[in-house]
Amino acid sequence: MPARHTAPRVSLRAPELTFELVSDPEALVRAAAELAEKDVVYLDTEFDSGREGVRLSLVQASAGRTVYIVDALALADLSPLGRVLARPGTTWVLHAGLQDVALLTARLGIARPLRLFDTQVAWALVTVEHSTCLSYLNYRLL
Repeated sequence: MPARHTAPRVSLRAPELTFELVSDPEALVRAAAELAEKDVVYLDTEFDSGREGVRLSLVQASAGRTVYIVDALALADLSPLGRVLARPGTTWVLHAGLQDVALLTARLGIARPLRLFDTQVAWALVTVEHSTCLSYLNYRLL
C-alpha cells in the first residue's frame, strides 16, 4: 500500500488582539476614526430574528489589532460607522456574509459595498467544499 502524504501543518500564533466595547456615541466616533485609517475592514454581525423581523444587535469590526464590538441595540445612530463602510475604497471582509451585508446596508442606510471579499465564497472557488464555517478554515489554513 503506498504511503499517504499529508501537507505539513503550519502553526501560527495569532497577533495579540484588543477588544473594545462601543456602546456610546463618543466611542463610536473614536472607533470609526481608527477604522477609517485602513482600506480593509473585517466585519461580522449578530442579529435577533423574531416576529418583528430581523434586528441588528451587534457589529464586530476590525482593521487591525483592535476589534470593536459595536452594540447596535444601545446606539440609535450608527452613521459614523456607515460613513467609513460607505467609502468607495473600503474593502469589506466577511465570512458567509450575505446576511451581514443585507443587515449592515439596511441599518446604516448605505449602498452595497463596492469591494467585498467573502472567505467562504473564496474557499468554495478553490476547493470542492462549498459551505464551511470560519473555524474550519482556520483549522485547515492556519
